[in-house]
Amino acid sequence: MINSTVSRRGLLGLIGVGVVAGLVGVEQAHAAGVARWNRTTVHVENLLGSAWPVRAAAEAWDDSSALDLVAVEGPAPIRGTSIITVKWGQLPTGTLGYCSTSKDGYGRYKRAVITINDRIVKSYPYQLKVMLVRHEIGHALGFNHTTKRDVMNQSINSAGSPLLGYYHLDTLRRVYGS
Repeated sequence: MINSTVSRRGLLGLIGVGVVAGLVGVEQAHAAGVARWNRTTVHVENLLGSAWPVRAAAEAWDDSSALDLVAVEGPAPIRGTSIITVKWGQLPTGTLGYCSTSKDGYGRYKRAVITINDRIVKSYPYQLKVMLVRHEIGHALGFNHTTKRDVMNQSINSAGSPLLGYYHLDTLRRVYGS
């Protein structure tokens, strides 16, 4: 049984490498404008409460390009616009956050919902909260996990960093302008 488990892990590791290699093409398509927001202003609704640094997490992405992320406490003031909602919810064990997106008829993002695990992360220190929300906003912008030491690293421990990688900055500038 132990050998069988080790073999499965090894196989899953190889599958994971293949998936990561395949994602490069998705991110290149994103850079070409295939997966972008349908507006240049996107409201980021903080439904977690004011103790959560949603504004600080959004600012790093906002400062990097002409895409304007407007963080608001509570529901966005204008319904029917492009919105990223950050809320509490139950997630599988070990999952800290999850982002789902929906697109318009042109294949552009129009809505994203970021769910933060309501059982695990409420007691996290401020910097880890910023990093987690910044990471999930990265998914809402179309970025996948990286193996680099940047905010899109899958791990929130020492393998990750609260900083955006050069690739992310460059891609946002190419898609939305400076």
